[in-house]
Amino acid sequence: MFTFTVFSRVVHPTLLNGFLSSLKAFCEQNPEWNYEVIRHDNAHLTLLDFSAYDTLTDISAAEYESLCLPGEGTALVMLSACQEKLAHQLMRSYRCSLLCVDERLLELRELIKHSMKKQRYISAHFLRLQEQENNITDGMIFTDAEKKVLIGLKSGKTGIELSREMFRSQKTISTHKRKIMSKLGVKNDLELRKVIQKFQPPQ
Repeated sequence: MFTFTVFSRVVHPTLLNGFLSSLKAFCEQNPEWNYEVIRHDNAHLTLLDFSAYDTLTDISAAEYESLCLPGEGTALVMLSACQEKLAHQLMRSYRCSLLCVDERLLELRELIKHSMKKQRYISAHFLRLQEQENNITDGMIFTDAEKKVLIGLKSGKTGIELSREMFRSQKTISTHKRKIMSKLGVKNDLELRKVIQKFQPPQ
């Protein structure tokens, strides 16, 4: 019999009970499996509850340490469906798995399989967000200069800063920006900012 170990930093008792109930049901259907909640983060899976946070600056030092555990998918972050911004931050910057607590179906077999192989698991809701993010520029071709401008704008640089950095006139930078806006189908700076925050500029 194989014992799957879990370490929990989940504060919300309903979330923890729901997850452990799913684990119990899984083990009842698969008698060769068992699970155990242990008191240290040297487990197959470390559960983190970020459902009350707005940004990564809200997390504690202990949670951050667990988030940075070696091995992809060894930490599972629980988020609600409305925490899309935080989900994007986690998907871009960390190797943790993500679980949407508002989903009706928990694909526990897939989650366990991924964590055992030290692979990232992302639940269906957040996977759709990631696909939308990746697909925004599908079929679009940007010149090397436009890519640099896109990356600069995404990081908050102004046209003047980009002009100095790229050794180009402000007029040239403005031309690149207009072409980018045309390709993305946006009409003003506000729309442009909203769109470019949703995807990684093309490499």
